[in-house]
Amino acid sequence: MLWRHLFRKKGNHPACSVASVSEIPLGYALEARMLFDGAIAATVDQTAETQATTTQTASAETATQTDGSHADGTTDHTDSSSSGTSTQSTTSDSSEAVAVAGETTHKEVVFVDTSVADYQTLVNQVPAGTEVVLLDSSKDGLTQMAEWAQTHSGYDAIHIISHGSEGQVSLGTLTLNATTAASRAADLAVLGSALTEDGDLLLYGCDVASNTGAAFLTEVADLTGADVAASTDATGASTLGGNWTLEAVNKDGIIDSHGLSFSNYDYLLDTLTFGDTGHESEFSYTSAVFTRQVSGATITFTSVDPFGNATFSGTDYLYSSDSANNQTKITISATGYTFDINSFKYYADSQSGGESAPTVTITVTYADNSTATASFLATQDGEQTISSFSFSNGQTAINDVISVTIKTNNGSSIPSFGMQDLVINDVRAITSKDTTSTLTAGAASEVTTFSTTATSAGSATSLMDFTITDTGASDGVATTVSSLYANVSGTATSSELSKMTFLLSGPDATNVVGTYDSSTGRVTFSGLSLSIADGGNETYTIKAYYSDNTSSNDITDHHTVILSINASNVTTGSGSSTFTSGQSSVTNGSGASIDVAATKLIYSQSPSTSVVSGINFTTQPVLIAVDDSGNIDTDFSGTVTLSENGSGSLTGTTSVTASNGTATFSGVRYTSASDADANFTLTAASGSLVSATSASINPDVVATTLVFSTQPVPVTIQDGQSTGFSTVPVVQAVDANGMVDQDYTTNIVLSVTDPNDGTVDGTVNSLTVTSGDQDASSTTVTLTPSGGIATYTGLIIQYTNSGSTNTLALRATSGSLTAVNSSSLTSTSNTAPVFSNLNGGATYTENGSAVVIDNDVTVADTELNALNSGQGNYNGASLTIARNGGASSNDVFGNSGLLGTLTQGQNFTYNGTTVGSVTTNSSGTLALTFNSNATSAIVDTVLQSITYTNSSDSPPSSVTLSWTFNDGSLNSAGTNQAVLSITPVNDAPTLSSGATVTLTSTTEDVTSSSTAVSSLLSSAGYADVDSGAVSGIALTALTGNGTWQYSTDSGTNWFSVGTVSSSSALLLSATAQIRYMPDSANGETATFSFRAWDQTSGTATSGATKGLADTSTTGGSSAFSTNSAQASLTVS
Repeated sequence: MLWRHLFRKKGNHPACSVASVSEIPLGYALEARMLFDGAIAATVDQTAETQATTTQTASAETATQTDGSHADGTTDHTDSSSSGTSTQSTTSDSSEAVAVAGETTHKEVVFVDTSVADYQTLVNQVPAGTEVVLLDSSKDGLTQMAEWAQTHSGYDAIHIISHGSEGQVSLGTLTLNATTAASRAADLAVLGSALTEDGDLLLYGCDVASNTGAAFLTEVADLTGADVAASTDATGASTLGGNWTLEAVNKDGIIDSHGLSFSNYDYLLDTLTFGDTGHESEFSYTSAVFTRQVSGATITFTSVDPFGNATFSGTDYLYSSDSANNQTKITISATGYTFDINSFKYYADSQSGGESAPTVTITVTYADNSTATASFLATQDGEQTISSFSFSNGQTAINDVISVTIKTNNGSSIPSFGMQDLVINDVRAITSKDTTSTLTAGAASEVTTFSTTATSAGSATSLMDFTITDTGASDGVATTVSSLYANVSGTATSSELSKMTFLLSGPDATNVVGTYDSSTGRVTFSGLSLSIADGGNETYTIKAYYSDNTSSNDITDHHTVILSINASNVTTGSGSSTFTSGQSSVTNGSGASIDVAATKLIYSQSPSTSVVSGINFTTQPVLIAVDDSGNIDTDFSGTVTLSENGSGSLTGTTSVTASNGTATFSGVRYTSASDADANFTLTAASGSLVSATSASINPDVVATTLVFSTQPVPVTIQDGQSTGFSTVPVVQAVDANGMVDQDYTTNIVLSVTDPNDGTVDGTVNSLTVTSGDQDASSTTVTLTPSGGIATYTGLIIQYTNSGSTNTLALRATSGSLTAVNSSSLTSTSNTAPVFSNLNGGATYTENGSAVVIDNDVTVADTELNALNSGQGNYNGASLTIARNGGASSNDVFGNSGLLGTLTQGQNFTYNGTTVGSVTTNSSGTLALTFNSNATSAIVDTVLQSITYTNSSDSPPSSVTLSWTFNDGSLNSAGTNQAVLSITPVNDAPTLSSGATVTLTSTTEDVTSSSTAVSSLLSSAGYADVDSGAVSGIALTALTGNGTWQYSTDSGTNWFSVGTVSSSSALLLSATAQIRYMPDSANGETATFSFRAWDQTSGTATSGATKGLADTSTTGGSSAFSTNSAQASLTVS
């Protein structure tokens, strides 16, 4: 709801000025209200100007504050709470009384709102020993004071220095008036609790107690319990019509404390307010203009429609509008003066309740007639305190302006616009300034290239420099610059320029970052504090570097960056000399050419990640030379070489000379070492550039054809007979380079074909394998390959010719792969080989030399003899010899004449030429296989050169050997046997080496028991290899004192052995017996020595007729054993 009222002036004294606010001091401060110009930047520098104390000295809690000091005293500041307060205690030896705060026993505190202009001057004059608490003007001041009061008590006086107007004081962001005081009764009571029972509350602010302010004082007194004093007129500098006297006290109040007074302070503690009391005709919707006096200057308020009064939510506001243009608008100006606006309150009210919050635009005009704009979004149906700004020229405060226009565009309706509590200060008369400053080109040469290696402020490239000169003609002031901009042109795009950071450096600027605006093509450097002394000059440089690392390939090589700056691009500061108009622009000539300096290679087109071995990559690699941000260096023309880290090989065009920074490859392919090759990567390299490595590439061998990796053997088959292949065919699925496709699993079909015309002439009766056949046909074999390979194990073919000879081949097919034929096979009608003159007839003597088995045997094979131009070719034919009835290991075969040694598993030769191999020559079997050097004549002579020996010591009288000759298909016909006679040879019997036979012992008076010769032989390890051999012994030596006797008739008659020796040994047959007759007197060990006797020579003793023999010849074919044995008998 909106009420409109007439405005009236608050009093008849001059309006109070409001000066700029200095910076909050370092130290412990209650949260302060930020003024509109944002200039809270100075410190509470308490330099006491030789202050003298009166008869009392105030004492207070202190807070440590590091930036304050007194020339003649000390400042001691310590934290008093965590609430955000700052207290300050000052002592001084000065004798001049600046302020009086009561009797010496009084304890007082001074609260200073930092929004008060030049508040530090006031702080510096607070009496020594009195606490000072600073209120942060950007926060609620009453809250700050209440927090302070919670930890403080016993104060005689609380002084509050802040802006004021009729019936209200400004405490930070809070306007304390009759309405807000009632709602903040609790905080006011807490504040009052810090005072003694008779404590005083002194309010320093313009007009607080005037007119309706008396009631306000009474209300504050009631709520705090304090005696309250305030001013009814302007408070502050006397030169502006102010004073420090607090003329009014609340009803029944008695002020015991002395008020403060300050000198050398040039401002009033006032805020321009607008209300509906003291009616003023200019606010009655009849006039669009009214004025106020601030610091002696006339401030003019202008509206399109006549001004009015508006009450929003119970608070009066100045109302202005422009109904013709559906907007609200007010202009504040001062002819001949500049001024600052620190802050103001704003209220946007919806007339119908449906409007959206408006955007408020503020336009300021400076003394040089330049302008800047800022905007903010209003809070619909809500009060706002506006104290910070963001102007288009980089300024954040309304300073040194000659006019301010506040406007709202509202679309189809006009919401209410209200303004209140306007803080205007630093009003200054405009003085004439020089207009002769110049901006000219600097002395440095401009660079021609701008390398992308400039990626930080430290490596930034200097693009241009310029010199600002203050000619010092007449004004004696410096040329100050708050902002400037350079126009950017050239072929560089706005996108490219936005990737760059521009810096301004010079005597008063170090790497100040500029803001590029693509819509205006400008780089603006704001917030500058350049100051060129009167009559001086300073040179500044604009540098740049590439700062966008979030994108790539967005800078184009050789695009140009042209900078241009003119004096008209410069915004001077307040009170500054200005520039001569019409000056020429300064540029960096034809500009700096972007130089993309390649540091690495990258793939602009990555190669295929899956390739077929030996086949060109589907996607060929393309490399570009780029800088660290991925921009292409179009000047790069180096050679780029590809390499791989696989076990295969890379072929095709693997080295390319780049053109315009790009290397395009073609015909690149990879050939795997096997289908099991691991993945590989491609690396592209060129000189010192960082190489590029591709993603992992999977090489795949893809079969295109079938091949017989193993050909079938034999290559000749017999008509109508089943032929098994000793070497089975193996078929592989391979690619164009012969690499096996290990992933290939499609069935491979083996069939029989005619390699000449594809149609066999005869009949395929069967084609089979041991296992794995996948089809039901008896004439084809289908196998599933393993690892791309099909092995036809146990392959057997049976084929019936259509004539005498047919040419065949095995044919392998599989899916779409190219089929393949094996080597040719020949199917022939075969005649079995035939031996001639094979009968043997040779005689072999036991342990004698080898004999030729048959020296005139021959073999004939019709087909084989016809080969080799009739000389014969027995390649693949074989001969096998073994004893008829079963091989005997005693049969040993050898060679004679020109036939070489027949060693199993080795080749054999004839007359130095290898003519075959020895398949078997052991365990009584000889098997020879001939090669292609074996002609008919050689085969016959080989057969006639084979020898025989028998390793047995008891061979048979004859052996029959079976001969089998195979021509590769058929065995020889007939019985084919050779008979050899064997003459046996005696073999001497044997005894164990060192054998001793112990006979049954006896006593000296008793003849020993008898021992049979056969028992002696058995105990001595007798043996005889000859079949049917008889046995006996030859006594060769005797010992003993008694007599050794023998019997040949089973012990009936005994005879003395007598004297024997090796040359006259007594021969006894196996049935004879031996005993010993002691001498009846001596104990002893009697012995005799003997050799085994096979009775092939000599005569055995019979009774008294002794058979004697010379045994000096032993072993071999003799009748006596080489070893002798000894028998012993103990006589006791």
